[in-house]
Amino acid sequence: MVGERAATVVDWLITIGERAQTIAAEARRAGLSAHSIESVESNSVAVSLLRRKLRRGDFLLIKGSHAMRLDEVVNAIRATA
Repeated sequence: MVGERAATVVDWLITIGERAQTIAAEARRAGLSAHSIESVESNSVAVSLLRRKLRRGDFLLIKGSHAMRLDEVVNAIRATA
């Protein structure tokens, strides 16, 4: 369900961790192109991708459970802004 909705509103989707690959698969089935989806294994890889691809003026939504420690991603991106 999350992947289906993401496919209708995002230009680029990053999922983190094995369990989130289901979201990526849903987004593909719902029509988001494969080159717009990245599935990575860790927050640090996600940060690396974001640092390379984010541009001034881009909007970024980070969503996940607190247990995923996505605050690490937010803090790392803020530090480079």
